[in-house]
Amino acid sequence: ADFGVAGFEVTIWRSPDSGVTWVKEHEGTANDFVLDLEIVADGQDQTMVASYDGFTAPQEGGVLRSVDGGLSWAPALAGLPGFLRMPRVCVPRGGPQDLVLSGWLSFSTGGLFRSADGGGGSTLAIW
Repeated sequence: ADFGVAGFEVTIWRSPDSGVTWVKEHEGTANDFVLDLEIVADGQDQTMVASYDGFTAPQEGGVLRSVDGGLSWAPALAGLPGFLRMPRVCVPRGGPQDLVLSGWLSFSTGGLFRSADGGGGSTLAIW
């Protein structure tokens, strides 16, 4: 997230030249922040997902998805609850589009979700 003078929005930065320079590709809602970013292991390195946490209703935590190598980002919330705090995403061994997401569903209950299509559709479900 940007803090201070730049604001408090969730941000995703991308380097087109192996880290020499950085470009802000996504600036989202204030008081949200990215926790994890994963590249979907489909051999093309174009689809990426980023878990985010925050306090902005109606979606308090979720996933952002890019299908163009991180140039643009959009919410990928199908199958996720409106309250999902501290979500963490990882790419497990398995299918090339598999993702696993964990997070708090309440302040005393956790949840585990799985996507078989790189977070692209309504296939996220409690696992």
